[in-house]
Amino acid sequence: MGLSLLQLVVHSIFRAAKLKRGHRYQPIPNPAAPISPHDHTDLPPDEEPTSEDEEDEALTINGGRLALAKTTTKGSIVQADAPPAQTLSVVVEELAIAGLVATNAFALIRGAYGNLSAVVGLAVWVYVLILASLRLFLGNTQWRVPRIWNHTAAIYSLQWLFTVIIFRSVILHPSSGLAQFLVVIEFSLTTLLFLMAISTRKGNKTVLLEWEDGIEPGREHLASLFSHYTFSWVDTIIWKGWKEPLDTSKVWNLLPKDKAAVVLAN
Repeated sequence: MGLSLLQLVVHSIFRAAKLKRGHRYQPIPNPAAPISPHDHTDLPPDEEPTSEDEEDEALTINGGRLALAKTTTKGSIVQADAPPAQTLSVVVEELAIAGLVATNAFALIRGAYGNLSAVVGLAVWVYVLILASLRLFLGNTQWRVPRIWNHTAAIYSLQWLFTVIIFRSVILHPSSGLAQFLVVIEFSLTTLLFLMAISTRKGNKTVLLEWEDGIEPGREHLASLFSHYTFSWVDTIIWKGWKEPLDTSKVWNLLPKDKAAVVLAN
């Protein structure tokens, strides 16, 4: 919890300094430079390359699934893809965390776990409740905390691993009926949070899909943590390549931040 808080503070300070400082340099105009032919790495003349965090801020979308958005490269069409039940999943997450806070508070009052275990558990879940609340209320504002979803997902995963061990011990050798009941509740809620974290889209946010000259956008931003760990998000194109030869028009496009113009500019 301490490392998570320290990392969030450092990221927030660097992000605030970067947004305040802006770009340190501008390209030197060269009117004599030849005009290069159109290619897929061009950027619009009125836009500058941005970092991933700045791009998320500039392209915040409060619309439905696949709502039209602005174009990012010449001749491209960009649409916003929102995860299903985006707000509902965060509300369910908040309720589950609130249940864990109540469980550990009750265990502390009744002395079911031992004071140290209950205090640590209560502190962790109060901290996670604050992070989840920040994601819910500040997710679409300029005051959002960067990479906050990564912290909650990591805590859910670690807490689930710890709770599995405690759950097994309490089932086999319960110290009391109350402790067994509270651990079962905590294990159930922690499992729910863990499954939500690994099965929903990484970040649980709206992402931009860009169709450029008919080339399909990549699927990496739509993948869950489980898909990232197992690389199952590439199964679709692997299956397509197994059925028929792939040419350029059938291969997924690069993400805008991975294109040559942005990489060279950075």
